[in-house]
Amino acid sequence: MTRPRVLSIGDIVIDLIASVSFPIEPDRVIMTDRPLLEPGGACNFGIAAVRLGLDCTMIGAAGADLFGDLAVNIMRGEGIDTSLIQQFPDVSTTLVLVLADLMTQRQTYISAPVNSHHIYQYDANVQNAIRQANALYFQGYTLNEEYVWSVTQESLLEAAGKMTIYFDPSPLLVTAPLNRREFAVACSDVILATEDELLLLTPGITSLEKAAEQLLADRPRTLVIKRNVNGCRVVTRDGSQDFPAYPVRAVSSVAAGDSFNAGFIAAQLRGLLLADSARIANATGAAKVQRLGGGRNVPHLEDVRAVLQANGVNLTLDGWADP
Repeated sequence: MTRPRVLSIGDIVIDLIASVSFPIEPDRVIMTDRPLLEPGGACNFGIAAVRLGLDCTMIGAAGADLFGDLAVNIMRGEGIDTSLIQQFPDVSTTLVLVLADLMTQRQTYISAPVNSHHIYQYDANVQNAIRQANALYFQGYTLNEEYVWSVTQESLLEAAGKMTIYFDPSPLLVTAPLNRREFAVACSDVILATEDELLLLTPGITSLEKAAEQLLADRPRTLVIKRNVNGCRVVTRDGSQDFPAYPVRAVSSVAAGDSFNAGFIAAQLRGLLLADSARIANATGAAKVQRLGGGRNVPHLEDVRAVLQANGVNLTLDGWADP
């Protein structure tokens, strides 16, 4: 069976993940288990997507340094096409310190913006990757990455109307220029967001229902609202439907949203209905939260299948992981 291909743009980072107990007091030495060093951000999505039976091409920029090499090599080892990731010699790859409290499943992310005079240019290689893709995925983080904004903008314009464009606003959307937020919405077919992120896309609106109504009056046709332990809500112009979360023993929600997105998009590209896609997304998120960290700790297909079976959900995922 042919594997659908998703093109992911931006947010190539490395996460340094340490388990701690909140609150953290000053002037203390905190002992922790062995920290994890894994690709983060959109890399989580790409790895999960490949494990769920998609082909994935990553477009983005990183440094020609230890962390950049680590991210690219891990993704390549997972089967991701990394040929369009550019590594710049005088840029430091974004390192994100993730402090995760395993008791409360809460975490804090500490990072810094990366400045570079390099600009990733839209070219024939990117255009060819778009022609080969069945879907395009990007995040709100990408709206803040100056060195990939040009290729992001051109890619969205090229892909619009030719394939489904999926947008995850992400928590950092709040720092993105308003015109870029508006452009992202105007190019997107499906928005996968938390309730807070949805409101960030509609400044001045405090009602979730009115925010959804405004967004669906623009280009987007589907909103997938991620509601953590309450599962998700799928909203279209025809109405909305809630899908409950699957109960699991949660360890950490790091990369749960990225994994959820991969599950939803994998199901959609396999032709499943919105309802079944939401169930698979919830199961993918549930499989992820049982492990600490992202990168190579995102779920495999058998993990998602196990969550569905444990909850009596009969969905056929045969053929998804065919080579």
